[in-house]
Amino acid sequence: MKNYLLEETLLVEQQLKNRELEKCYSYIVETVSRISNLLDNESVKGIIKTDHREFPGTEATIFECITPYCCVSLGADDTGYYNINYSIDYRATEMIGEYALTSLLRNIYRFTMNNFTDTVVEQRVWIHSLAYEIKFDEIKAVWNTESNREFATFSN
Repeated sequence: MKNYLLEETLLVEQQLKNRELEKCYSYIVETVSRISNLLDNESVKGIIKTDHREFPGTEATIFECITPYCCVSLGADDTGYYNINYSIDYRATEMIGEYALTSLLRNIYRFTMNNFTDTVVEQRVWIHSLAYEIKFDEIKAVWNTESNREFATFSN
């Protein structure tokens, strides 16, 4: 069963937190898109945005945004509570520069801080890894197959 479907069993207050986390996720993805659009190096500009709601192979992940330098996802745990997870490639500074990486991290923190959102969501935002190795070309090859293409969008 898809975990996000359990949301209807939650109290209204928690459902509102889930809406806030959806907004935070969209702001973070917009930041990632803007940073990628500003990059000169074509090899790190790619973005894969995936909608896992109809994809048969996942239970927890709802949406995912993957670039060569970061991965951000919106998911739901087995109670229906939403969360945001993010990982940064260990080579991110080399790929996009210190300023862009700092901007990305500051915006993740800013969009999920208690004084930015209407409800407290900070405790539902998790760093998966700050030393991750994102194998973007391999991931892109998997999502760009005939059977998976309908679940993902690609941009450069």
